[in-house]
Amino acid sequence: MFINFMKINKNYLFILLFFYYQPVLKSQEQILEKKSDLYIENGILQFDYTIIPLSGGGSIDLLGTHYLHKLNDWLYLGLGFNAPLFKGNYGGFMTFDLGLHAQHDISDDLYINAGTALGGGGGGSSVAKSSELSGTGGFIKSYIGVGYKITQNLSLGANYNYYKFKNSQINNTQFGVFIQTPTSYITSSYSNSSKPVRPRYNYPSKDDSMFTYEMNNIVQINPTGTNKEIINTIAMQYSHFITDNTYLFLALEVGYKGRPLYNQFIHGIGYRSLISSQVNLYSQLGIGSGGYSPNDIDTGPGLLIYPKATLEYSVSKKMGVALSGGYLFAPLGTSKNYTLGLALNYHPNKREKRSSRLDNLTYTGFRVDVFNQTEFDVKINNKKHKNIQLLSVQITNLINDYIYMTIHSNVAYTEFLGYPGYGELLAGVGIQNKYSKSDNFQNFFQVLIGTNVQSMIVKPSIGTNYSINERYAIYGQIGKTLSIGTDKSSSFDANNIGIGITYRFSID
Repeated sequence: MFINFMKINKNYLFILLFFYYQPVLKSQEQILEKKSDLYIENGILQFDYTIIPLSGGGSIDLLGTHYLHKLNDWLYLGLGFNAPLFKGNYGGFMTFDLGLHAQHDISDDLYINAGTALGGGGGGSSVAKSSELSGTGGFIKSYIGVGYKITQNLSLGANYNYYKFKNSQINNTQFGVFIQTPTSYITSSYSNSSKPVRPRYNYPSKDDSMFTYEMNNIVQINPTGTNKEIINTIAMQYSHFITDNTYLFLALEVGYKGRPLYNQFIHGIGYRSLISSQVNLYSQLGIGSGGYSPNDIDTGPGLLIYPKATLEYSVSKKMGVALSGGYLFAPLGTSKNYTLGLALNYHPNKREKRSSRLDNLTYTGFRVDVFNQTEFDVKINNKKHKNIQLLSVQITNLINDYIYMTIHSNVAYTEFLGYPGYGELLAGVGIQNKYSKSDNFQNFFQVLIGTNVQSMIVKPSIGTNYSINERYAIYGQIGKTLSIGTDKSSSFDANNIGIGITYRFSID
């Protein structure tokens, strides 16, 4: 179980490919409506908490947020974020991981679980000390443990964990606790994208989800750290409505100017107030972790609290523009900030309250790409840099058969300029050929704009999805990463190539 990090490195992704291509077992209760290709997909949302002793003394605590996608009766593919809250002085430390999770019931209420994950990220009490804490940024996590089901929708458990960051102070075993809740959602075949929705029993009548892309500004109030600038960020948020107007959300935010690669990961709850037929007010409260390094921006151990309000004007049934304002503060540090942002809200399945009639409603196609990306021929400020290896996730929403929007996030598991924690956050548009069951290739060209630690960047690429079946495909792409709007003293220039897997589906 406790695998040596050096032995897996890039090859870990291809182990994941092997398991992920195995057919997903479909029991009769999973098949909602076979004739119309509707399925219930299942997964687990897990929050875990671990305090990790450091070899140099002290400790760091990590809160993990993970989505575990069910592959068969016992195996899951997991994506997760980890960040500190209360221990030490490591605000801004953050990791992303990709792994396999196994879980098996041993009674009606008791189950065992085990898993392993590879990830990247990093941080430290200062930029200079980040390499001591995080090494090169790549890490391996393995665990085994037991859980108890309190109710059908909630379980608690404990795991024995092993964390190892390459060449760092984190290399230890310890116990941690976790909370799990099952999730499910209705999907249809990818080929149904843009086709009319077929009626089904008890059709839901609420706005199920919302994607937000925001250009935000964090205005520091009497900062005590060395950085005193306004921090310009890119923020991406996913909101899921649990009632007609109450929603839960996850948000990732990364700086591109003022403090490039400032980062924060926030979760919380919000409420939508309907002001008029075209105007909505969103009020939300978020709790999470973030910063850069406490010497630079004093978020202390990382804990953030973020109340925020957003006023949205609907320009179409599925698109809205919004202004936001908030107050972001670190209760265990000195960082206090006002925020002001401009955002686009996209409602992929917005529908008005009505009967089960589905007039003019069509399925919307989605792709989730998980892949290893290599930045090669890298030049930083016109100086050569060794290759950068990244774990990448891309979520694509089809506008129609030929045009799509996508968001892209990645994190390196190798060092950048001698330090851990390189990453990119981007969004953009692409064009593709229409999907056909008779053609194994669906080719695309896309242009993404976002940020890395150096500056704003643009990332054009071409690639293909080669069908394994309608739901799964091999993902491949090649492209370029270039700085924009910056001088030569902070430039980034690289070619990139990626290979991995794609999960495809559509929703109404």
